[in-house]
Amino acid sequence: MGRDIVLALDIGSSSVRCSAYNLSSNHGSIEKIQSSVRTVSCVRPNSGKIQWYHDNDTLLDIIDHCVDETIDYLRQDKVKFKVSAVGFSSFVMNLIGVDSDGNFVDEEATMSYACNTVDVAKECKAMKDELREDGTANLYQETGAPIHSSYAIGQLRAIYQSSEKYVSRIQQWQTIPSLCLGRWTGGNSLPISFSEASWTGLLNFKTCQYAETALSLLPSICRNSLPELGDVSNPYSTGLPEYVDSDGKRKDNAAFKKWPELRQTSFFLGIGDGACANVGSKAVSESRIAVTIGTSAAARICLPLSVGADSNFQVPQGLFCYRINQNHVLVGGALTDGGSVVEWAQQLLNLSDEDSFLACMKEVDTLSKQDYEDSSLSSNMCMIPFLSGERATGFRGGATGSMIGLTRETTAAHFFKACLEGVTLRLRAVLKLLVDARHDQNQSLPTVVVSGKALEVNELWRQMISDSSGLELVLDSDTFEGTSRGVVRILSHALKAECESQLLVEEAIHPKTINRPRASASKYFNQAAQRHDEFLNAVSPIYTRNDS
Repeated sequence: MGRDIVLALDIGSSSVRCSAYNLSSNHGSIEKIQSSVRTVSCVRPNSGKIQWYHDNDTLLDIIDHCVDETIDYLRQDKVKFKVSAVGFSSFVMNLIGVDSDGNFVDEEATMSYACNTVDVAKECKAMKDELREDGTANLYQETGAPIHSSYAIGQLRAIYQSSEKYVSRIQQWQTIPSLCLGRWTGGNSLPISFSEASWTGLLNFKTCQYAETALSLLPSICRNSLPELGDVSNPYSTGLPEYVDSDGKRKDNAAFKKWPELRQTSFFLGIGDGACANVGSKAVSESRIAVTIGTSAAARICLPLSVGADSNFQVPQGLFCYRINQNHVLVGGALTDGGSVVEWAQQLLNLSDEDSFLACMKEVDTLSKQDYEDSSLSSNMCMIPFLSGERATGFRGGATGSMIGLTRETTAAHFFKACLEGVTLRLRAVLKLLVDARHDQNQSLPTVVVSGKALEVNELWRQMISDSSGLELVLDSDTFEGTSRGVVRILSHALKAECESQLLVEEAIHPKTINRPRASASKYFNQAAQRHDEFLNAVSPIYTRNDS
């Protein structure tokens, strides 16, 4: 029979991955066959701009290279295969300006979630002043996203006000997946999925249409350049054309020539990486919360909420609410810096080799155990991990990282422990809100299912998250590379034309490791969380200077 293959493109902020999964093994289970990965920085921190050029390649070239390598592997394996579908996960939000021919305009005409600039912060303040408190709150409940630099409205306003030489060339805003699909299928103006649009902060998540209030805050030339919306449950294209139109001329389609295996394949629109991570991590009901730490960090829970349903659902203050599909939303909170805090600390402390890093982590573990036994021995160091700004739970504009408690006795292990705890305590705040956001408050506490490289390899960090939150934490043996797995699971259901409500059926957990909260850590983390909040509130007034 051969293999029934789905290709999952995972475009992260620090890497691009193409994975081939076999849908035809073991009675319908999914099996990863091969991954091609390129480590590449796709986002410029703080500016939020997309890093388009990488030596002699563009970002799209790098994605093509990953597809090349994966298909070449399948060919060499000499097992008969058919590629049924190609799908995308991408970091969200991302928007890229293109001209009338669908060509990339400039890196300055791009945007992402990782924006923390003064000009965008000023636009956000101006919008809050314009809408006033009630209007700002109503927009939050309409879109599920607060007015903040990490969303599209403020960044679009800043671009249309200060980048005249690029604005005149921008015909359409596209996402990275829509640009890939356009490159392969010849389209210049593709739709983006409800999932991608929801992460921009421009979509009314209750109706799956652009939010009128959000549109009213944008100049008309910008509104006319927003992409159409599409449903990821239906393929955008069911094959590759042999020829494409480019610059008014009919040309050979390079994708058609080099990838004959994809000529009859179904191609799907992009999906937000957070949605894919939840589905791929088996966290698709109120009984499980997904925590992912890669470059960034997030905790999310899936809730049932159909489009157009008459619901009194309110987005919890400090969290986001994004549309996954027509029957489910994703509620959660994200930190722009997660694993990136660890990388930054490693570089700062010169822990570049594995031995020195592991030695430092061993000291961190010892310090933690001492703190749990007697918190008065703690160094009282506290770190605010907003190296690229804050999102959940305060969405403070212009936020930066801070640290307090340095003394002559401070060691590298004290410093590193404070960095790990800084991210952990912000996730604790999100997790507490998520537990309270569940529709059924009478059910038992949810299980945390973790994914992402930073947590897959760091047992100490997993235990910290369990201890701080008071929740059981599971690393599932099936869900490594959970984001790619989520793409495949979503597409496999779409290929079968199954009802969307069946998409998010919870799978059985197969634990690789389980971390349970230790009673000895409870007192310490309660005190640490209080100290962390007090420190954050104390330094927050400094951030406001960037809004004025």
